[in-house]
Amino acid sequence: MALYLFPLLCLGGEVVLFLHFRTFEASFVHYALAAAAAFGGYLVGRFFHSLFHETGHLIFGLCNGFAFCQMRFGPLELRKTNGKYTLKFNFKNRYAGNLTVVSTRPEEAEKRMARMTFGGIFGSALFTLLCLLPYCFPGMNSYWFAFSATFLPPSLYLLLLNAMPFCQEGVYTDGALLKGFRKREAGALIAARLSVIQSLLFGGVRPKDLDPDYFEGLPVAADNDVNKIQMQVYRYAKALDEGDEAGQENCVRFLEEHWEDLPDIFRDSVRTDICYHNITVRRDLEKARDQFTRLKPFLDEDLNVCNLRIRMAYELYCQEKPRLAIQTGKTAREVAPSFPLPGIAAMELNLIADMETVAREQADREKKRTLSGMGELTPYRG
Repeated sequence: MALYLFPLLCLGGEVVLFLHFRTFEASFVHYALAAAAAFGGYLVGRFFHSLFHETGHLIFGLCNGFAFCQMRFGPLELRKTNGKYTLKFNFKNRYAGNLTVVSTRPEEAEKRMARMTFGGIFGSALFTLLCLLPYCFPGMNSYWFAFSATFLPPSLYLLLLNAMPFCQEGVYTDGALLKGFRKREAGALIAARLSVIQSLLFGGVRPKDLDPDYFEGLPVAADNDVNKIQMQVYRYAKALDEGDEAGQENCVRFLEEHWEDLPDIFRDSVRTDICYHNITVRRDLEKARDQFTRLKPFLDEDLNVCNLRIRMAYELYCQEKPRLAIQTGKTAREVAPSFPLPGIAAMELNLIADMETVAREQADREKKRTLSGMGELTPYRG
């Protein structure tokens, strides 16, 4: 139903504009300029609505034990990488905005997540109320009225879209997540469990040391539920840290089947796990090369310890460049302390150390082969 509200709200906005301009003996040019101003107002209104919405999530999250990682509003993306903040344009994501935070403590996970979720609705409602101000001053300049009055229809639509409890392709609206917490629904309970696991990783617990009970006894959710898929990512991390190749294979098979059900912001991250598994366990290097080529822009965008581990494996096993892999491992060690989940960083450093051992052995063998080949050359006698 929510998908049909937008054209109705826009129609309502156009009616308001029409009634406003009827008081003037306006020309076609006047109406054309007003329409251009209204379209500009629509774009600007959507941008500021996303800004208020995600900022609401962030403020309520920071007040409830969450740490900032990344936020996107409209085409702008603010990211914290290696302890530094960067602001850049990003047009690739199909969502109006998104926020990535990590939980810093395990207590009261459901309550804290519910408060952070409500923060987004609060931010949307606040901006929607501000959008009513132009209607309080109908005598303002007609073009300015056309521009500012158009803030309301898309803002009201987005507020309702976020507040209404429904799921689309396994993705929860804020209203659906709040309803899920209130009614103890499967997806919301899994989301809370993810927050607990995340907080333990934030505290420095390695995936292999996580209590298996955190992954058991979960309520039954649909396979395309975004939280169920995210739980599988953490299961994979635990199996990876334990060296459990059978467990890794089970997790990766599930992720391969359902990664398209994830929001865009998570897909490439999941594909890196699949690529790494193809390199190190399946030894399907041809497929891994193809996957890495497509993932390279994503890996280069954020040189964190996880992405550098993927690159190191590719350089070592697919390109057979052990010295380059050793250098990548060195860079990974330098950035590891700034990773937002120290428990994951500790796992990554262990995996990197194992690959460094293999890389040094390969480099030594290459060196011996080179020296041996030089010894077989017939010396020149002038």
